Amino acid sequence: MTDGTPRRRLSRQDWIAAAVHALVISGPDAVAIEPLAATLGATKGSGYHHFRSRGELLDAALQEYLDEHTRAIVDEVEDAGGTARERYERLFTTIEERHSRGVRSNELQLLASTEPSVRAMMTKISTERIGYLQVLMRQAGFDDAEAHRRATIAYFAYLGQQALAGALPSLLPQTRTAAAALKTSIIDVMLSPAP
Repeated sequence: MTDGTPRRRLSRQDWIAAAVHALVISGPDAVAIEPLAATLGATKGSGYHHFRSRGELLDAALQEYLDEHTRAIVDEVEDAGGTARERYERLFTTIEERHSRGVRSNELQLLASTEPSVRAMMTKISTERIGYLQVLMRQAGFDDAEAHRRATIAYFAYLGQQALAGALPSLLPQTRTAAAALKTSIIDVMLSPAP
């Protein structure tokens, strides 16, 4: 039964946005046409109009996740320009701002998934992120091997912060000042000259 209000026709992008939200909040198992239809107030037919299968919807959501949570951030940092340190600081700040707006994903859940498409996309995302950090390290003057090592360490630190934020947030800095000091220390360590 409807209330007489005409429903807005959902676009493919509406479905993808809902799928990304489910992916970020609840993980890959939540990305399915039937529960998303209920969330969107739509019919399953609407979902199947845009996607032939749950797998196709999941693939579209994962691609959007890559674009939103990696490529858009890198583009934002790069568009502002600056030295390697300035870009590194902007990268931290951009991620922090997204988290403060509630755009925090449960990446550890995605990384732990055994679903082949999720594992493949998380490998691609991790590789792109480490690659970008490596570019910043090379800009800071490190050779390829050292830049790759430091980029990998920086990514490990990010994942560790994600784990603590979800499981033990009291171990993270509780004030802006403390968070800023930690960020500065991390960047200092990452960009300090090799011994």
